[in-house]
Amino acid sequence: MLNPKHAVLFEPMKIGSVTVKNRYSLGAMTIIGITDEYGCYNQRAVNFYGSIARGGTGLIVTGAHKVDNTIEKFPLPGFATCDVDHKRWVVNSRRVVEQVHAFDAKIFAQISAGFGRGVPPSLFLNQAISASENPNLHDPSFQHRGLNTAEIREIVQKFGIAAKLAQRAGYDGVEVHAIHEGFLLDQFAVAHWNRRNDQYGGSLENRLRFATEALEVIKKSCGNDFPVTMRFSVTTRMRGHAQGILPGQDPSLEIGRTLEEGLEVGKMLEDAGYDALNIDAGNTDAHYWNHPPNYFKPGMYRPFGKALKEVVKKIPILMAGRMDDPELAVKAIEDGETDGITLARPLLADPDIVNKIRRGRCESIRPCLSCHTGCLTHPGIGGETTCSVNPAIAREAEMALTPTMRKKKVVVVGGGPAGMEAARVASMRGHDVVLFEKRDKLGGALIPAGVPWFKQDDGKLLDWYLGEMERNKIEVRLNTEVKKAIIDAEDADSVVFATGASPNEPSWLEGGDRPNVHLAEDVLMQPDILKGDTIAVIGAGLLGIETALWLAQKGKKIFLVEAAEHGGGSQPVVYINLQMLRELCDFHGIERRTKTKIKAVTDRGILVYPSDDKAATFEIDCDSVILALGYVSNKTPFDAVANELDVEDIFNIGDSRNPGNYLTAIFEGYEIGRTL
Repeated sequence: MLNPKHAVLFEPMKIGSVTVKNRYSLGAMTIIGITDEYGCYNQRAVNFYGSIARGGTGLIVTGAHKVDNTIEKFPLPGFATCDVDHKRWVVNSRRVVEQVHAFDAKIFAQISAGFGRGVPPSLFLNQAISASENPNLHDPSFQHRGLNTAEIREIVQKFGIAAKLAQRAGYDGVEVHAIHEGFLLDQFAVAHWNRRNDQYGGSLENRLRFATEALEVIKKSCGNDFPVTMRFSVTTRMRGHAQGILPGQDPSLEIGRTLEEGLEVGKMLEDAGYDALNIDAGNTDAHYWNHPPNYFKPGMYRPFGKALKEVVKKIPILMAGRMDDPELAVKAIEDGETDGITLARPLLADPDIVNKIRRGRCESIRPCLSCHTGCLTHPGIGGETTCSVNPAIAREAEMALTPTMRKKKVVVVGGGPAGMEAARVASMRGHDVVLFEKRDKLGGALIPAGVPWFKQDDGKLLDWYLGEMERNKIEVRLNTEVKKAIIDAEDADSVVFATGASPNEPSWLEGGDRPNVHLAEDVLMQPDILKGDTIAVIGAGLLGIETALWLAQKGKKIFLVEAAEHGGGSQPVVYINLQMLRELCDFHGIERRTKTKIKAVTDRGILVYPSDDKAATFEIDCDSVILALGYVSNKTPFDAVANELDVEDIFNIGDSRNPGNYLTAIFEGYEIGRTL
């Protein structure tokens, strides 16, 4: 039952003429894989938005639909647009709307002027535009031209067309995308990008004219009772091209929209007639503010919401920013920082968050890791939108769990993420599962990974998995190294090996056996083994660079040595996370030496050399050395018995097959469990 402390979260909320049943909304996200070749929604969209509504979220805001796909033309399928086939868009959208309404939720269509300089040049099929001539974020050599007045007016009129289509489709309102995230309307609103000398440039009123005219046209087309909200970044937190202002840095470094100007903008948007402001902070140059990685503490927008509500008094404020903790959400509302709570990525991780809070089952909420691996990195490398911890999101029908027709005895060897996921899913389908782990606790790589404060969500994921083992009554046997005889004794039908990987310990490293040389995992678990305050970390993959940051925040002097030109490691990491991580390293005084290889550990420190000049060896003085040189699969248990077992199915998954990341490990565990 509902915890009385959380009751305020389930009070109705008014947005214009619409009443939302609780304070929760889904933040707009571009979901790759839910549109067809016309930019219209497909069945996956129906299933996806329906799953969020079924999970209790009161307001669904869709991903952005481009109102124009001619002046700035994007490839289809991929991005949603209502500018290609109006009839098809209405028909397909109505299917989504009806699904959401069936679960007593409201739904707003987000409509967008376009993206301008904030997306890679490869996405533009004809011309690249902006408020003025501006360099592309991802390739500064690539220039965007300024829109002419006729083009602006054409897009403005298309906002009216798009909103009317949304109204015809049954949407309860629209959200304008936005003076937010550095995309096209934001490029008009920010003086740094808008150097026009016509009615759309110069004064703040002129720079907001594009956004206010869009509102006027929408209200004229749809009536004043059709709600229109604005996605709004209160401050850009930008200090240069592709450079942000970190928490704790001097806000006077701002070259975009200051907080003071943002408050003025918010008041002007309210006065113009917008029915709510859905707020965050950042822009494409400070992208980690709009899509906060785990290096932020939750609730990073709360001070901006507090300041905004002191000037915007007539319309509600909705606020995002890693607000999935109900205690944090309650405090933000009670302290006058927001009226509603926007969740985006957390609802990918667990679409049932709101219902679980309502039922008092917060311990069963599957946590978002704020890793961006599935939601941003995966689409960026040619995949569809997914989630590291929830493989079924946005493919609910294809990856649905069905009860097994024949109960099997399933043995899982290894209690890391892949093994626990396989055990969890197989058990949910009705199989008899026993999980063996050679250590005295479950968790595998999650245990050391969750030590730094900014990896607390990894620890929460481990807690969730431990809870899932209990909730699904899975038999777990610890301190057991599995041999063939143990598996034979279980009379297993299926065996899943998920024995993980071990840190790479290079035999070629001279002096690598010195007592001051340690593996990163060992340091995370026992930081007291480090001697001295000057540390060299070898390897700037995610493990190495995060360990370096954690130690630097503890006051250590860190040298980070990486053989490649850029850090990040072999697994793809979204540029948003890497941008913040690198800026944090610089902020905390970490000396990054890329394109540099280690030769030996000496009495004084380490001998290194440029990757392209081994003769130019030099020494870095340090007290301790940490090795973070990747992982090697623990394939030995599988190789030893795989061909000796008389079982129907045998699998080797996760890091024990090939070292990867949580997304790969959990996906493989889910898929094996789903198909046994």
